[in-house]
Amino acid sequence: MYAGAIVRGSYEQGCAGKLLKAEQIKTKYLAMSEKDAAKEIRGLEKDMPQAAKNLDFERAAGLRDELRKLREVVLFEPGRFIGGKRAL
Repeated sequence: MYAGAIVRGSYEQGCAGKLLKAEQIKTKYLAMSEKDAAKEIRGLEKDMPQAAKNLDFERAAGLRDELRKLREVVLFEPGRFIGGKRAL
């Protein structure tokens, strides 16, 4: 086995792990009620600037990404409730 195969194998495992984590997060958000999703969004919106203020930029970026994913699921996923009405 040559070094390129080792690096490629490590990269592929890392990508698979990220995709799995993204699917797990999406599943978690889809299971949330509208009230719980709104509460989670408020919490992320509060924590993100605080993390940046504390110079914890990696955490702030992670919170930003999580917030973006949550909003995407809540607003655009078929069958989700928005304003008490079923979306799409």
